[in-house]
Amino acid sequence: MNDSFKKIARPERIINEQNQYVLFFFMMKISPYFTYAISKYSNIKPNTISFISIFFLLISLPLIIYEYYFYAFLLLFLNLFLDNIDGELARVQSQSSKLGEFLERINSDIFYIFFYNTISLSFYYQNMLELYYVIIFFSLSIVYYFLRQKISHINIPNSFDKNSFNEIFLGLFKYSNQIRNNNFTSKIFYLFFWNIIASGGISEIIFAILILSKNYELTINYIFFYNIILMMYMTILSLVKIFIKINYND
Repeated sequence: MNDSFKKIARPERIINEQNQYVLFFFMMKISPYFTYAISKYSNIKPNTISFISIFFLLISLPLIIYEYYFYAFLLLFLNLFLDNIDGELARVQSQSSKLGEFLERINSDIFYIFFYNTISLSFYYQNMLELYYVIIFFSLSIVYYFLRQKISHINIPNSFDKNSFNEIFLGLFKYSNQIRNNNFTSKIFYLFFWNIIASGGISEIIFAILILSKNYELTINYIFFYNIILMMYMTILSLVKIFIKINYND
């Protein structure tokens, strides 16, 4: 595998984005080697990898309910790893497609709505968590499902006076890379929120360590922490968008 292959599989914009997420940062170091082997020695298509990735994620959910946590997290990490490979393979084979984009969204939606909430449900069945908390957590995830695309970017009017303070909030939007590049504090806050909330961040690692070590009390505490951060993130970005829409509707 030469450098040109790596640059096609992992263009600079992808590297800059995924370097910000702890788990993806490490996966990205080895995934191109697997992508190279698949592209060179098989006829497997990117969408096939995507279907397998989604299948692994779906199978992990009942495994959580039945408390087979090791296998559930093994399948989750395989899901995330394959999620890297399908994109790399699509770029190498020049096979990006609408179906691929659709499968990417489905994969993300299943993760955000069901994975952590299935852990909460598992603890409810073990009488370690009240049902109303599980309902609240599921509700937050559903709200995030509908808001996620809407709060991924923001259109900043020319009349809006940007300064170092409000750039902290503007930089929390996923596609506000330029703002974060010019405001270190904004970048730190973004990395904090997204490494907790986003797939490929740090939460999967923390949950795996806590659950596999059978530290269930701390796991439940982290479930609450995760949902509080998720609620804060959605609220802050929604309020910023509403504020700009009301006051700078030009």
